[in-house]
Amino acid sequence: MQTHPAEDFKEELLKIQDEQIKDSKDLERKDYTAFQKLLLRVFGRIHVGREKKTGWDSPLPLYAFRCSKHGIQTAYPSGWSKTLLCPECVSEVSAEMKHKIKT
Repeated sequence: MQTHPAEDFKEELLKIQDEQIKDSKDLERKDYTAFQKLLLRVFGRIHVGREKKTGWDSPLPLYAFRCSKHGIQTAYPSGWSKTLLCPECVSEVSAEMKHKIKT
């Protein structure tokens, strides 16, 4: 039985999201200085570096920000709107999507 192209796309998207989550785990445990914590509180995010993965044309800025559910997280801006998505929240949604696809 062939799968629907939309399901194949969802599976590929979930793989990419899982990769993003694994790569950001090391940085989210970083100890921030008092000044960085102040900037994080005032501006909602702070620049913590740049990241370039295989296949990317150039590195993307990496930011630390506070998730209301999971605390301080790190991620790079996603999509056209440059939204910062919490890797833990993405992981939870991905797990739910995987479950729904299978059922």
